[in-house]
Amino acid sequence: MERFKNNTASQELSTLDFVGSIPEIYESVLGDFIFEPFARNIVTRITHTENGKVLELAAGTGRVTQYLSELFSDTTNIIATDISVDMLEVAQKKVKAANLVWQQVDIADIPYTDNSFDLIVCQFGIMFLQDKIRGFSEIRRVLKPGGQFIFNVWAPLEENKIWQITNQVMMQFVGQLPALSHKVGPFSSSFVPAVQQQLQDAGFDNCTVDTVKITSSISSAADAAKGFIHGLPIKEIMLKSNPDKIHDIQDKLTYEFAAHLGDFPLYTSFTALLFTTIK
Repeated sequence: MERFKNNTASQELSTLDFVGSIPEIYESVLGDFIFEPFARNIVTRITHTENGKVLELAAGTGRVTQYLSELFSDTTNIIATDISVDMLEVAQKKVKAANLVWQQVDIADIPYTDNSFDLIVCQFGIMFLQDKIRGFSEIRRVLKPGGQFIFNVWAPLEENKIWQITNQVMMQFVGQLPALSHKVGPFSSSFVPAVQQQLQDAGFDNCTVDTVKITSSISSAADAAKGFIHGLPIKEIMLKSNPDKIHDIQDKLTYEFAAHLGDFPLYTSFTALLFTTIK
């Protein structure tokens, strides 16, 4: 299994870094709660079956990667990538397969030759690109003619209650979070016509869009608050702006989560948009 090398590309996600202790908490606290249900869903939309090459972008801690490694036999080569070495370090500890290689890759500057991949998959990564047309253009460049590109992004903030609560609490303490802005961040690709236009500008002239709504649970409101504060780049933003308030914010978030979503366990729904297109 290939180790990672430092990538000197544009580092477009530098304002939302998944570094330090964040990836471990992201995986252990939020993995089953948020990302696992959507990972199971996205692989059901794959039409490519065997042989060739598969590229996963923004693989994170390897939730989708695990399913890809189970879906394809050794005749299919899988390259799983992320811009964050720290995220990939967590992923490679739990996902192992003979046909799987891990690499650090910036979506805005993909280091592979034209027409290389039969399938490209990206779970909750496109939203973080500052220049989405450039990212889509790079993806189209390395995708083979007839190849499938499938990705999901978050639906609008208003359709994701737990994120709404988080945003409201954070605004009380630190003001509007850049991470929740409409330029770059989890909800920057939530307007379907804009994403469709970006795909078209990059050369993808067809796509289907499905709304995916999943209900999920976590053991407690306190665990959810821990995950959102310490398992996401929100933590880095707070450390820079108001580090003395982290515990207060976490306590307030725990209270609001329990009040609105219940406790022991907490239940909530998440809504995403799933795009599929062919080159």
